[in-house]
Amino acid sequence: GGGGAPPPPPRHKNISGLHAVGLEGLFGLVYLSAGLVAMYHIPFGSDRCDGNVCVENALHALREVAGNRWLLAAVLGNVTSIAFFNFFGISVTKSMSATHRMVLDSLRTMVIWGFSLLAKWQDFSYLQVVGFTILFAGTLLYNEIIKFPCLGATGEEEEGTDDDKAPLLGDDQPDA
Repeated sequence: GGGGAPPPPPRHKNISGLHAVGLEGLFGLVYLSAGLVAMYHIPFGSDRCDGNVCVENALHALREVAGNRWLLAAVLGNVTSIAFFNFFGISVTKSMSATHRMVLDSLRTMVIWGFSLLAKWQDFSYLQVVGFTILFAGTLLYNEIIKFPCLGATGEEEEGTDDDKAPLLGDDQPDA
């Protein structure tokens, strides 16, 4: 029979934000590398790989980056900014909550837009202000930071399970 005891609940590991971001980057590198190899051999799309049609020519992209120092600087800057963004995002989630992280993530869009306006990379558009307002309001509503009774918000806290209340990356106590 199968009347044994249920499996123990999963243990939460207390890992640092830097370790979590490193693991995320490692898994991303492995998965995307495998995906790029597959896309190089899929006969679909408008790109050319060794004379054949392919989805993505990663080898050509690597040669382009290696041959242009400005492009290399842009790629390295992008990788660095994503690493910092993920590190700070995990740190915010661990020390505050995922709700705080979602709100700050929405504000990131405004900061990037403001920077691109200051750098004269794009022109001001009222439509972008409207879009950002909708994005930010949706984030606030979804995370129940602002509540409207007409949308079903009662103002009362819902009871959750212990798993719902457990920290994302474990508590601050080291493993015994």
